[in-house]
Amino acid sequence: MWSRLKENIIHNQFGFCLRCALVAGLGWLYFKDAVAVILMLPFAIPLQLVSSKRQGNKLERVVLAQFRDLLIAISSSLSSGATLEGAFKVAPSELSIIWPEDSLILKKVGVLLQKLNNNISIEKAVSEMAVDLQVDECERFAEVITICKHSGGNIVNAVRSCANTLTEKLDALYEIDTILAQRRLERNILVCVPHAMLLMLSLLSPDYIALLYSTPYGRGAAVVSLVFSGIAWVVSEKIIDVKV
Repeated sequence: MWSRLKENIIHNQFGFCLRCALVAGLGWLYFKDAVAVILMLPFAIPLQLVSSKRQGNKLERVVLAQFRDLLIAISSSLSSGATLEGAFKVAPSELSIIWPEDSLILKKVGVLLQKLNNNISIEKAVSEMAVDLQVDECERFAEVITICKHSGGNIVNAVRSCANTLTEKLDALYEIDTILAQRRLERNILVCVPHAMLLMLSLLSPDYIALLYSTPYGRGAAVVSLVFSGIAWVVSEKIIDVKV
């Protein structure tokens, strides 16, 4: 976990700095004490892990969409009478219209074509591409190709079926992502309301909340408030973390 966290922080230093600033700001808002700010900084790590997980989910959606477009291009070529190997050779020219030249799918298809030029079978090349992409749908596609090649199945219908299934899955994922984005926004607003109220009081009427910073009871109330706020955030994140 720590190696993955280190890699995420290196690739997203700005985002991690913002989260550290957010946690430090909350520490100062509730305690107005430098020691409390330092003690709260480690709580930026869970925020970074959640953010990196969301980024990973977004990347997975992009890879699925790219692979779906690859299947559609292959299905179109097969329907016009091309062989499976020929369909893969034509696919990059069609994919480059939709995706940039440095996209992951174009790189992997390029590697696959190099393997075909080295007389590696299409089944093995696709299986190795599935391992590189780490996408379940690509692994199933590789299994379908292997079965069709060895049993003489209708590969055109098989590829078209894989493309249609993946399209339906992506449509469902996008719809779920839209709903979850709305719920996350609502959650963030509800969680931020108490902090915003405290910030307004500290700016407009600091004498009104002076006891919060000068008495043990006030500091205890601040700790309890932050703890319950954190629990609410964690529970809500678990609720909206839908796995498909």
